[in-house]
Amino acid sequence: MSRVLFLAPAPPWPGDNGGRIRTAALLRQLSKDHEITLWCVAKEDGSTTGEEVSAELCAHLEIFARTQPSWLQQLSGPIQEQWFASEPLRRRLQDISSAQFDLIHVDELCLIRHLPPKLSVPVVQHHHKLDYELAGALRPPGARRKLELERWQRLEQESVARTRHHVFCSQEDAQRFAKRHSAVQTLVVPNGVDTHFFDGPGPPRYAARLLLLGDLEYEPNRRGIQSFLDEVWPSLRAARGDLQLSIVGRGAESPDAAQLPAGVQWIGEVSDVRPWLAQASALVVPLGVGGGTRLKILEAAAARCPVLTTRVGLEGLRLVHGEHLLAVESIADLRAGVLDCLNYPERAAGRATYAKEFVRRHYEWREIARTLADGWRRFSAG
Repeated sequence: MSRVLFLAPAPPWPGDNGGRIRTAALLRQLSKDHEITLWCVAKEDGSTTGEEVSAELCAHLEIFARTQPSWLQQLSGPIQEQWFASEPLRRRLQDISSAQFDLIHVDELCLIRHLPPKLSVPVVQHHHKLDYELAGALRPPGARRKLELERWQRLEQESVARTRHHVFCSQEDAQRFAKRHSAVQTLVVPNGVDTHFFDGPGPPRYAARLLLLGDLEYEPNRRGIQSFLDEVWPSLRAARGDLQLSIVGRGAESPDAAQLPAGVQWIGEVSDVRPWLAQASALVVPLGVGGGTRLKILEAAAARCPVLTTRVGLEGLRLVHGEHLLAVESIADLRAGVLDCLNYPERAAGRATYAKEFVRRHYEWREIARTLADGWRRFSAG
């Protein structure tokens, strides 16, 4: 049993976004065979709500207060690094040695500068997504975009200088990163799902109700939803006047019902996504930019919910277009896929059944965690 110090920018609870769900699921499996010490930065409000779940995730837990970023972080660090600044955590890490831990896992790039420049303990840098790519895709051209990209580039370079061991959610992300930093050793650990959690018959599936699901604080999700509503929804409603759309996810204020297009229902945050996946005619994933892998696609597959996604949404997953789901090139192209699912529900249900069996074989969290554990052992050996 190895002793692993796991550094996270926030407690991995509640499970209301993809990053926290992934971190908690991996820790839940890894803690069975490793002595995990979880150190994380406190939530923005300083609360420790949900701390009781930590017993399932780690042997030891310590939460460090957020502090004002240093003048150097304000001058040269990306905004995400400034959000999670913690001087108490930085000071605590100065005395870390191999007598305490066999490995340090840094769960986000924004924490790497908390570590001292030289350590006797192997360090693994995990990337939920590629922040450099996202900053380039989301910010409009101009001086601010250039400055933000330079900040992420410097942070990447500093991370690579401290460790060659880097973990990614998708092969695409690993290849993009290695193209910029050829000396790194990469490991791909995709997202997973607990398929048994989604077992059961559930309520009857609607004939004409689509589902948009995701963290609505995440800019790629917000942009994708807005593009779908602007570019695709009007023509879909013109073709199918009975069509309904539910938007489910945390983090955004509910708009006035009068501002929503006809047939669109803004649900917001829910305690359990299973009824929504069980009843939807299809889950639509309208992503134009992104990174990592999409948990919602795996959850939909586990729930036997038909899936329509852009190619960007499918990155990092081995699900196959036409066999497990429908994947199109752009958000505008989703219209044809939606109509295919609605007009041929038996065909859509067949794809969904194949998808469930595929993710049960290849994407259970216990197998995904084993991949990361094997990587930890390999990286520790040098």
